[in-house]
Amino acid sequence: MAEHPPFSRLAAEWTPAGAPAGDLVERTREALATVQPSDLAEVAGLVETLTARAGQEASRAGARRALFALLDAARRRFFTEALRPAEVEPWTRLLVPALDRADYTLGEMLRAREETGPRTVALRVLGEDACELTVSDLGRCTRSIARGLHALLGDGEPRVALLGENSLDGALADLACLTNGI
Repeated sequence: MAEHPPFSRLAAEWTPAGAPAGDLVERTREALATVQPSDLAEVAGLVETLTARAGQEASRAGARRALFALLDAARRRFFTEALRPAEVEPWTRLLVPALDRADYTLGEMLRAREETGPRTVALRVLGEDACELTVSDLGRCTRSIARGLHALLGDGEPRVALLGENSLDGALADLACLTNGI
């Protein structure tokens, strides 16, 4: 059995005020990416520390990035399938404040998924025009559509309305807006 990541040691390293030092964000992300439901007691202190640090200007970006790794791991199949019914409530109590404080947007989630699982199927179209888009494909398509919309809309606060048939193109345009601040 693999040794648990040093969650308590990482929490202690996050305790000093100011920006996280050196490679602390990446080491924390790597540890949280391996979290298992049985790690709740060991990881709780680190998550609470990161949740608090996500509200502090000097450490906000690093703490949010670390929390994204946890949120990504906790929604994956390997985690959810191993989660016993009795563990759902404690994990929910830990993750909901982290999710709220991390201010996790759909665009950030997509970019995080591109880093951790670019080949994962993100969209599957059924029927006559069946196809699959990976997370990487989805990110590439939505950024391309968003660049086109920004070019058409110019500077300022871009606003669009989508009207059309239910289709992959419509879904991609909607996701392009949602993930790119339009």
